[in-house]
Amino acid sequence: MLVVLVMGGWYLLADKERDLAASDLASVTGQVDDARKAARTYDEVTDVINERDQIVADLKVATAKDLPWYTLFDAMRSAASKKGGTLTDVAATLTEDTAGSTATSDTVGTLQISGTAKDKATVANVVDALAGVKGVDNVYLTATTAEDDSTWTFTLTAAVAKDYLCGRFSTTTCGSK
Repeated sequence: MLVVLVMGGWYLLADKERDLAASDLASVTGQVDDARKAARTYDEVTDVINERDQIVADLKVATAKDLPWYTLFDAMRSAASKKGGTLTDVAATLTEDTAGSTATSDTVGTLQISGTAKDKATVANVVDALAGVKGVDNVYLTATTAEDDSTWTFTLTAAVAKDYLCGRFSTTTCGSK
């Protein structure tokens, strides 16, 4: 009989402990569910942050080989003006991306430049000044014509240097000399 009493007591104790463990599990499960629900309220914010980071990464790739045209053209106009010339037209053409090719080039595009100056010496000074602009290489005078006694027109070709490639999201800084 003693065995039956001890076994009955042990059974009641085990049943009480099991109920207590089940109650603790239910409480913790409820807390986890509440935390997950609260975290879902921030899913939209997290999605926006992830999308922003992806856009910045995409822009770094897309603009890594960008050109700061405004800076280049301003530097060219300023250099010509300092030597007494005026640029009237600048047409630029970029070469196709040859990333898959084995040929290497130090230029990424060409420039066709037209302008005016007061004499041949000024035209020569403008050519020298443009050759000193960062991003402009291989400046070559292709034609010059006297319009009247005080006005000469000229046409130049030049190349855009590969080292001038940069972009807002790239590691290379844009600018002129």
